[in-house]
Amino acid sequence: MTQVPGCGAPITRETVRVSAERAMQAADRASKPVLTDEEREEAARWGEKIVAAAVRFPVGEPFCEGMWMGKRTYPDFLTVSAPPPARHGTLLHPLSARGIRVAAHDQGFLTSRGRFVSREEALKIAVAGRQPLIEHGSRHPTQLFSEDLW
Repeated sequence: MTQVPGCGAPITRETVRVSAERAMQAADRASKPVLTDEEREEAARWGEKIVAAAVRFPVGEPFCEGMWMGKRTYPDFLTVSAPPPARHGTLLHPLSARGIRVAAHDQGFLTSRGRFVSREEALKIAVAGRQPLIEHGSRHPTQLFSEDLW
């Protein structure tokens, strides 16, 4: 058993196992199909739009310092975003400088309904919502990039 300085809970093999399971579950959620035709129609009907570049990363042991370690009330992910014309690199550089690594599947966008969506889902929402996309030679066929919007 190892005690992390400033962290209320000791790290045990069980803690590591649970953390690994949560990471696998997050990766599984990220790899599932994004929007069905029905969900796409709903997005268009409700006028959901892509409004900001965003990244997310799992909230875990590095964030427990100073937190009450009773019943878990914090989210699985912390989402960081900035309004246009911010790009994903604008968000990733300060996080990287602090040692926080963001997986490729955790780079996405915020919608007008406050949801974090993957690059794939964001493209479907942007197309369904008839958001103007910038045409350029390096456009990805299934993923949205901030360069496609602003």
